[in-house]
Amino acid sequence: MSKKSCFIITRYSKDHAAELVYGAIMNGIAMADLQCVDLRNDMQPRFIPASIIEAIIKADVVIADISDPSPNVFYELGISHSVANKTIIISKDLENAPFDLKAQFALGYETTPAGLRLLSFELAKVIREVLTAGSAGSNLVQLFGKEFFDLRARLKETLARLNDEIERMTAFQGFLARDRRSDNSIVVNRIAKSVLELREKRAGCTLVAICGAAGLGKTTLARELRQSIVERQPDLAVGILPTDAFMWDREKRLARNLSGYDRAANDLEELSKAITQIDRGHPIQFSEYDHKKGIHAATPSMLPPCNVLIIEGIHSFCPLTANRLALRIFMYAAPSDSKELRFISDLFERGYTAREAFARADRELHEFEEHVLHYMRFADSVIQVTNYWEHKMID
Repeated sequence: MSKKSCFIITRYSKDHAAELVYGAIMNGIAMADLQCVDLRNDMQPRFIPASIIEAIIKADVVIADISDPSPNVFYELGISHSVANKTIIISKDLENAPFDLKAQFALGYETTPAGLRLLSFELAKVIREVLTAGSAGSNLVQLFGKEFFDLRARLKETLARLNDEIERMTAFQGFLARDRRSDNSIVVNRIAKSVLELREKRAGCTLVAICGAAGLGKTTLARELRQSIVERQPDLAVGILPTDAFMWDREKRLARNLSGYDRAANDLEELSKAITQIDRGHPIQFSEYDHKKGIHAATPSMLPPCNVLIIEGIHSFCPLTANRLALRIFMYAAPSDSKELRFISDLFERGYTAREAFARADRELHEFEEHVLHYMRFADSVIQVTNYWEHKMID
């Protein structure tokens, strides 16, 4: 691990006394186990090279000797304060220092041999204090602007993560365009076989539920399962009922600060009634939920009586339906994969911008873990989903 760095702001000079003071400062830096950025060869009497400005900006600690009223010294000190460095001001003549700097924390020293040794020890102590205790040293800009600089740091980190996600998702968009989702026919066919075996043991409509986090492909699995069942037994009527049809519109949920994962944002009693009607051999009507618009379709869809009903959605295992289900399938992904798949789903299916999708990711995962993950313990079969939508039975 590299050492933290320290830069010394001091007057341009080559006389012996200045060298002694510089050496004492260097000793203090070494005692504090910091690495000094020594750019004395770059220093010029009439202008400040870019290398010095860069060193000030990048340094973890800056020591500014204001003993001599050099314009360059005060200019460099201003740069150090403006970028929120931990700044330590020293002077051999604190009494005559500018009043606005004298009011700040500053360290005085004498140029005698004993005074310079004391300077080294005191500097080492102050450096350790400002690094370990989080003190801003003499930097009042950092002290009073802490919230701003903390926010700036968080924003930089978030933007960096967002750029990484956008680049990754841009590449993934090409993946989606090539239709290279994993072939999950083995898993689908295995479930279809189980459904048909259950039908032989039960009268009436066979209820199958697919539960799990948003974005894992529950709707796709439901359609593939229906196709597989019908291919094996063409005389069966297989219907699909999405639980999203019973979720509140997005505007209503947002107004109440509710996620779709929250049962309070779903009319689960109406879902239960609809399942009862189908189970009794009656048709039902429901309004499809448009994820891009965040509203339900104006024209309802008709679901006729069926032999097998596949209920797919995040609340398909809810207490009002769980005991009536013949087969419960839970789709699960590791948190990192779940966030990535939800991000893709929000981008390409729900119409969110990359920034919006990224901002939602952590909260959505938290909401899933709080409101839905516990359903997994009721599952007859669990399917693990990777970030390529590859399915693996883990029951």
